[in-house]
Amino acid sequence: LADGNRWGWFPSGAAAGRISGEAWMKQFNNWLDNAKLRLSYGVTGNNNVDDYVTIATASGPSYVVLGGSEIQGYYPNGLVNTGLIWEKVKEFDLGLDFSVLSNRINLTADFYHRLSDGQIMDRIVPVETGETKATFNVGSVRNTGIELGMQFGIIRSKDFIWDLSVNYSLNWNKIFELING
Repeated sequence: LADGNRWGWFPSGAAAGRISGEAWMKQFNNWLDNAKLRLSYGVTGNNNVDDYVTIATASGPSYVVLGGSEIQGYYPNGLVNTGLIWEKVKEFDLGLDFSVLSNRINLTADFYHRLSDGQIMDRIVPVETGETKATFNVGSVRNTGIELGMQFGIIRSKDFIWDLSVNYSLNWNKIFELING
């Protein structure tokens, strides 16, 4: 990225609590092995752009004939976008891990809310620029969803283990902003 935009700030934090170890949960210890709540928030960054999209470089050589003489020259390589900034993804996650019956049944459930701002994408530019595309920060998208995972310990013996895993996810997307508003 260009000077002034090369570095970003991406804080994060997480906390978890094992509620199955609490005194009020002891009454369920005959079948409950583990219950844990998780909470996290973080910002991640993406600066995945082609090399040198934010600085001018030269391509060529190119030759033209002027006044009967051949002249060698170079031309700019693509459009320069010095205003390109980090794409930032802000995500909140609330989760639950749950195990019962000597860890024979395990459940992991997550609810997430993710907002992507300043998405980095190529877009078509007018032919008058001499190029076909350029890289821009184009908008904002929200993803909200749930993810569920279950694992069942069907057979657990000294010589043989057979587990069954099932996953389910559901995601809702919404575009909040595009490059033109």
